[in-house]
Amino acid sequence: MFDLINRNAEFIVNSIPLDHLADYDWLLRHKEECGSPDYRRRFRNYWSMNPAQLGTTFYDAYFEMLGRPYGSSPSLQEVCRSLYDASTRRNGTKVLQFSFATKLLHMRDQRLPIYDSMVTKFFSLNLPIRTRNLVGALRH
Repeated sequence: MFDLINRNAEFIVNSIPLDHLADYDWLLRHKEECGSPDYRRRFRNYWSMNPAQLGTTFYDAYFEMLGRPYGSSPSLQEVCRSLYDASTRRNGTKVLQFSFATKLLHMRDQRLPIYDSMVTKFFSLNLPIRTRNLVGALRH
């Protein structure tokens, strides 16, 4: 996969829409404003969070962790637990939003990877752990 990506690096980089890069750069440069309604709206749009229909409690927890001082960076486990606990839907169920957790950590430290459906498709990943197993682990 590494060789395939390197052989096609120029094509891959040139296929990224410029406005997508500008939006990403804006979000990085304005992280200290993560509590503002404008930043939250732009962040949620950029990372396609709105279709998940998560409530205010989820987004408050999410942006609180995103805005934490950098000396106290949360772990992936902490982020997953906090977001899972804050994800209660109207019918009382909770949902694990793993990709949103990795996006949060990536925005705090761009060296950290993002794992979402696009990455899964690109690398043809078949994840051995089912979501319900992850959710069960978060309850403990």
